[in-house]
Amino acid sequence: MEVLGRAQFEIQLHKGGRWAIFEVVPTEETARRKAADLLAMKTTEGVRIIKESQFGSGERRETEIFKQLKDVSKDEDFSITPVNEAPLCEKVTDYYQTAARTTMARIFTKYLDKHEMTPFELLHSHKNLKRMLNLDTMVPSAVDKIASLHARVTGGDARKRKDVIYAAVDAIAKRARS
Repeated sequence: MEVLGRAQFEIQLHKGGRWAIFEVVPTEETARRKAADLLAMKTTEGVRIIKESQFGSGERRETEIFKQLKDVSKDEDFSITPVNEAPLCEKVTDYYQTAARTTMARIFTKYLDKHEMTPFELLHSHKNLKRMLNLDTMVPSAVDKIASLHARVTGGDARKRKDVIYAAVDAIAKRARS
């Protein structure tokens, strides 16, 4: 900081228990705007702004003018648990049968355990089913796995089987909404 009698603002990020300089900007307004943008990111643990002033006598003063820490939500592992077999469900009602629910319990173990629910509850609760369907890759991974298993057993096309399963998922969601 070479400019005498002037202030600059360090924006610091908190990561892994330490503060590190992210950027130095000339105005407090810019620093606060950037801090707000950084805090809006879900991976940001914390932000602080340090005002650094330098005086003609060579004296420097640092003052913390803003600091905010937050809990960072870690992406939870809701990967599917592989299965070696799955019942061939032709009608939507087949998905409500014990064999299909048992397969769901195995393949979605991590998710169901975390949310303390059973496949039966999941099939009948639109809110819970929608939350599960909104996860990025869990349901598509499960559908791919089951469709591949079915194609291997029947000698059919896995893509067509995926379409059948997705249609059933849509019907189940519609039923749960009623």
